[in-house]
Amino acid sequence: MKKRTLFFVAVFTFLTTTIFAQTLIAPHFDEGVDLVSAVFRLAGAKEYNKCLIEHYGESFDEYFAEYKNHSAVRYAQIYYNNFGIGYDAVASYGTHLIINDDGFISFNPNIDEKSDNSFNRWTDQQKRDFLIKLNDFYRESNFHQWYESTSETRTAAEQAFQSLYQSIDFHWYGNFFEKRDDAQFGIILSILVGPENYGCNYKLKNGNTIMTPVIGCCRLNSDGNIEFTANTVLPIIIHEYCHAYCNPLNAENWKSMQNLAKKIYKSVEQQMKMMAYGNPVIMMDETFVRASVIRYLINHFPNMSDKMLIQNETQQGFILTGTLVESLAKYEQQRTRYQNIKDYMPQLIKDINHFDIKKYEKQKKDAAKHNATYTVSIKDGESNVPSGEYTIIISFSKPMVEGIALGYGREGTQFLKAKGYEWNEEKTQLSLLVINEPHTLYGFNVMGEKFHTQDGYTAGETRYFNYTTGD
Repeated sequence: MKKRTLFFVAVFTFLTTTIFAQTLIAPHFDEGVDLVSAVFRLAGAKEYNKCLIEHYGESFDEYFAEYKNHSAVRYAQIYYNNFGIGYDAVASYGTHLIINDDGFISFNPNIDEKSDNSFNRWTDQQKRDFLIKLNDFYRESNFHQWYESTSETRTAAEQAFQSLYQSIDFHWYGNFFEKRDDAQFGIILSILVGPENYGCNYKLKNGNTIMTPVIGCCRLNSDGNIEFTANTVLPIIIHEYCHAYCNPLNAENWKSMQNLAKKIYKSVEQQMKMMAYGNPVIMMDETFVRASVIRYLINHFPNMSDKMLIQNETQQGFILTGTLVESLAKYEQQRTRYQNIKDYMPQLIKDINHFDIKKYEKQKKDAAKHNATYTVSIKDGESNVPSGEYTIIISFSKPMVEGIALGYGREGTQFLKAKGYEWNEEKTQLSLLVINEPHTLYGFNVMGEKFHTQDGYTAGETRYFNYTTGD
């Protein structure tokens, strides 16, 4: 795509394989994406301050410490705090950039900007103003010098990603949704994005569609090497590509489902907003995508429990997931009748509108009686907590499924610097080892609905905790 020494023709340099008429673009890092991510990291955007490769993040923070008050950073703070420019809008902006051999940054003239909904969260004026400041930052901070000095880490990440990438069944998208002559599949890796991932896609002016999710969820294994774990990363990649198919279909049929969607959103609004899904349209896009991912996983991994997959999504608030998974299974069984997913949409919408929200809310209330309760070893608001290595213990009233689900704390708090976690043998106690800096206000939340009991329920409500460290 757009590295410093490669103009947009670099897209074609990366082309490696063609399936049907769909083209694969080899996974790669993109300096434009990392540049914009870097500025928003300096601006304090939470989602861009989660770098999981510690030495990479430390290298960045040390190198750019003196640029926290740069005008580009101040603009990013204004956009982030006052206009909601964050998450996918940041990564998407980066995918539109070209950096030439002289270090001049411009927008790619081959992209149809209006085709990228994430990019269009910026106003035209904001796009232009930020580009000017971004050019100043790139030149004055010698960003490219730091970028080149850390290339070894990115090369290791690309190599670590290869086996996972090769396991993706790209044929499935054409078979399940529709065969598209215009589709090009790419992946942009970004360590600065941390554990976040964004389903970026846009159209070129020649009519081709570039689906290029930004994947940031690499980590260091016990040997200190970068890895992408299949159990967590593969569903994310499948998920992000599905957005390019599901979102337009929902947009075309929105009027037919909006009344029910708005009622459902009202019922799960708190959960949705915690995940930055701020309206019914986004909720329905996510639900369609997640149901499609489950159909992919069921077809490729027959031993997986569809019940558990559906339950996991439902408990996060995507309560139509089961309805869509069941309807999409009927679609798969009737492909002689339905040529593609677009032909099936009237039936899918019919099934969606048959969902009984009152029945669901009653079942949810009944299920809550079986949820686990939990206690946390640290009290909300506790002060003078020891610095250095410190263990936070979460105790559950029922045996849990192994895993961890912690989120950011209240505004103004630092997120935990986690070193590792461990479950006890009975799976009723989770020990989280953190590194506390002296005289720091930390905050986190325990996502109760994402902790699952072994008998199929959750740990209920999400609760927030703040604490302040001493010496």
